[in-house]
Amino acid sequence: MASNASSSQQTSLASSIILDHTSQSTQQYSQQNSQLSSQQNINSRYNNPDFQLKDNDIYIFENSLFTRILQPIDHTKERELLIQCITCSYKKIEKVAGFQSLNYVAHYKRKHPNIAHNKELEKIKQLK
Repeated sequence: MASNASSSQQTSLASSIILDHTSQSTQQYSQQNSQLSSQQNINSRYNNPDFQLKDNDIYIFENSLFTRILQPIDHTKERELLIQCITCSYKKIEKVAGFQSLNYVAHYKRKHPNIAHNKELEKIKQLK
């Protein structure tokens, strides 16, 4: 019996050591991953002080339906962009990387149906 109790204590101690080691490894991995992520953000082309938004041919920006304001660099996260509707109070902050204008076109379709949100619709509205 004493042997079983001793064996059980040893097993419990071994399990505790393994769990403690696993927890430490997980914490170290998390810290390393966080540091790596911060370094990637620091090295992101969007966090370059000279980075500027391109003047592109997206209708909603060309025709000033929305404004885009590049947010200040924060090396702890990805660079962001403030998008504001000029017709209403709608605004949203988006990450610069991977930005898509489709959601903002949908906003105009839903909230401002009488305003052209693309070239085709602009031509149709001019004919009326």
